[in-house]
Amino acid sequence: RKEERALAPARERRGAGREVKKKEEGRRKSTMSSLKSFGKKKRRRQEDIETPLCSLEKLLESCRCGAGSSKGLKGVLRSTSVWIRVNKYAAKCFGQCCIGRIMPGSDPVLLDALKKCGGTVPGTESKIETEEEQLSWCRLGLEEAFFLVHCLHCLEIFDLDDLKHSPPPPTTTPTTSAEQPEPLSIQECWTKFMDLHCHFVKTYISYQHFRSKGYIVKSGIYYGCTHVLYERHPQVAHADYCVYAILQKDVGEEEGGGGGGDRKSRGGIPYEELQSLVRVSVNVKKQLVLLYVFFPTKVQQEGQEQASESKKSKADVSDWDIIRDVNMLPLVEVDEIKVTRWLPGTAPNG
Repeated sequence: RKEERALAPARERRGAGREVKKKEEGRRKSTMSSLKSFGKKKRRRQEDIETPLCSLEKLLESCRCGAGSSKGLKGVLRSTSVWIRVNKYAAKCFGQCCIGRIMPGSDPVLLDALKKCGGTVPGTESKIETEEEQLSWCRLGLEEAFFLVHCLHCLEIFDLDDLKHSPPPPTTTPTTSAEQPEPLSIQECWTKFMDLHCHFVKTYISYQHFRSKGYIVKSGIYYGCTHVLYERHPQVAHADYCVYAILQKDVGEEEGGGGGGDRKSRGGIPYEELQSLVRVSVNVKKQLVLLYVFFPTKVQQEGQEQASESKKSKADVSDWDIIRDVNMLPLVEVDEIKVTRWLPGTAPNG
């Protein structure tokens, strides 16, 4: 009996410990099952994710840039980003299009600059003060902002440096169109973005080219390339392609030498860099696409000037002037080359 009395507390402790372990295992199983079911529901609801083209149409509707309304979004250029103020519906449309990034918080400098240019969210001009908490900031990259300006025509960009020197808006009387600062033109945006980003030309042409094909284009800096392409929304599927844009230059005919010279000077890609890109793309289960960008030559530029009866002389035209002219974008040609890694024994014919 004494032994049983001495062993009773130990048995009780063991039983209590077993009950605690069972409860912990039950909680862990319940949390794991809930997480698994949540992940499955999120993966299976592909019908909620629209195609990129349908989401772009909804984005245009949210910006009120269609027929019957000439006002679109107004953004402020700050450093290498364009900031716009959107409501919940527009933020949802931007998220479905994978354009920009919704940023929390508020910046008084950007708010003052947006008030100076008369920037209001479309459809909420009279409710700006009451719905201020429902608005959020969206940060656009240079390629995304110029795509909205040049292709969709639903965004007006104002430079923050110019707005700082402009007078503050009056609080009593509404501002007229003459008092408001003018937005940057397409040509001004093109040249300013080129000055801000040295590789803006090839990155934007790559962005516009694949956006027009229906892909979702995101930055590929994580994989060492220019862009990554998604056929569906990133919440549903992974990226399928890695794109490396190359600005091709024809210096062989102009400078002599029959096209000789370094591959880097002709706008090519070194073999070491190509090998590293191929290995990275294979490891992440993506296909590498080389996008060669061909700008119009001087002869094509002169032909367009004769057709449009331009007064500019032929001697003043240079390659840099051609690239800095936004009207040359329709004449740009691109060439896609898909690169795969060859392994011995993978193909029967070598």
